[in-house]
Amino acid sequence: MIDASILLSAALFFVLGLIVGLIVRRVAEAIILALILLFLLSITGLISASPPDILRETLPWLIEAGKLILSILPYASVAFIIGLVIGLLKG
Repeated sequence: MIDASILLSAALFFVLGLIVGLIVRRVAEAIILALILLFLLSITGLISASPPDILRETLPWLIEAGKLILSILPYASVAFIIGLVIGLLKG
């Protein structure tokens, strides 16, 4: 028989997955828009830094932040993965 604590933890992981999926989708959209803005600003000459220079400076920080987040999240839980996929698709 399924215990109430198992159902509660599955529901919690599902909601956590939904929230993370929404955040990932919104952050990905914001990053894409920011890269387009940087590209347009560098083409017009309004900024002197090129997008590859900016990526070279920020990419190591983003990778480390991603590793930290992955070490915290319960990505092995099926409920979390289902919530994450729904959050990414419906976000």
